[in-house]
Amino acid sequence: MKVFISWSQNSREFAGALNSAMERLFDTVETFYSPEIPAGEQWLNMIEEELSNTDFGIICITKENQKAQWLNYEAGARSRQVSDRRKRLGVILLDFDEKNDIDGRSKTFR
Repeated sequence: MKVFISWSQNSREFAGALNSAMERLFDTVETFYSPEIPAGEQWLNMIEEELSNTDFGIICITKENQKAQWLNYEAGARSRQVSDRRKRLGVILLDFDEKNDIDGRSKTFR
């Protein structure tokens, strides 16, 4: 199973820890975490390829990054790949007291 980990701004540290944990805990899981893109790579092409060839996406959302363009782009691209996005797109709210605290267009993540 391939898992795409989406992050922006202040969720990078958590996403990196999640990436490391998944690699250690699950033998059958291959993760994609964008800071691991080699220097000089066509990063946008690589991200688009990974989004289309992944089985599951995890979006790491904070109060600060909930409206970040890249999170919304990656979530939208991933959700279009499958008919039942709840089975293929997970959301981790990092610094929210309740899921209803998310605002704006990010509410589509719930």
